[in-house]
This record gives sequence, C-alpha cells and structure tokens, in this order.
Amino acid sequence: MEHTLIILNTGSTSTKLAVYRGREAVCQKEYSHDKDFLRDYPFMADQLPMRQQIARQFVLEEAAPFAPFDAIVARGGILCPVHSGGYVINDNMIDYLLNICTEEHASNVAAVIARELANEFCIPNAFIYDGITTNELADIARVSGIPEMPRISVTHALNMRATAHKIAEAELK
Repeated sequence: MEHTLIILNTGSTSTKLAVYRGREAVCQKEYSHDKDFLRDYPFMADQLPMRQQIARQFVLEEAAPFAPFDAIVARGGILCPVHSGGYVINDNMIDYLLNICTEEHASNVAAVIARELANEFCIPNAFIYDGITTNELADIARVSGIPEMPRISVTHALNMRATAHKIAEAELK
C-alpha cells in the first residue's frame, strides 16, 4: 500500500510543500520569500503566521484532490542532538522549538506548522525527519583536542541522505 504524505520544508528564503504517493511527487509548490519581504519578519517566530497561511492555502487549494493523507512530514528543527530518522511531533518538541531553542533557523517553524495542519485537516500522523541536529559521530570523531569540549555534530543529514540515495539508485541502473 502506498502512503499519501504532505511534505513541508521551511528554508531561509522559501517554503516548499509537496504531496507524495509512495515515491512519486503528485503535487509540489515552492513559495519564495525574498530578502526585502523577509525584513518584515526579523525572527523565525515572526514568520510563523505567514508560513502557516501559506501551508494552509497549499493544503486547501493544491493538495486537497489527493486526500486523505496518511501523514505530514516536516523538516526537523534545531533540537537537542538526535539520531537520524523520524520523530513524532509532540508538545515537548513544539515547546522546545518555540520557547527554549536559542538558535534562529527556518526549520524551527516546520514542526509547529505540520502539527497544526495535522490537527486542522485530520491527518493522523505528524513527523519530523532527519533533523539538522542529527548526531551520530563515532566516538573517535568526537575528540576535539580539549577533553572538556567534545565535538558535537550538527549536519544536514536530510540532504546527505537524499544525495546518497540518488547516487545509489544511479549506480543500480
């Protein structure tokens, strides 16, 4: 059975949304936010209502013909170090991203938007996937030269994984 998913990626100058059935993108749209426009929103939290409206409009106008949806999957924000993979969006995650995290990053609002869309449109599951704080370094890679300051990995695991999948698929053909 192929699942139907809404995918949400909030970037520094865009909000990208798509609907996937299995591995096929059946609908996708990118909303660009130029630097002049973003001056009105100096902090990511300021952008939240604007990006919520964009995502809601996408679901109503673009994605609706592909309903029902099995899940909405958002780009992971700057959380505490985590293992790669998917995580259910919960109250603690939302609280951390909105009220505790001190790092400004566009991905911080994605989980908030995804959870609200899931609630509003009765989507049964809301996840983040491969957050940018994925930290799976080998112990030797944590050595920094200062014992009290081990290296902590903050990577774009989602991009690296997607690239690895594309290369592997190309090699198999």
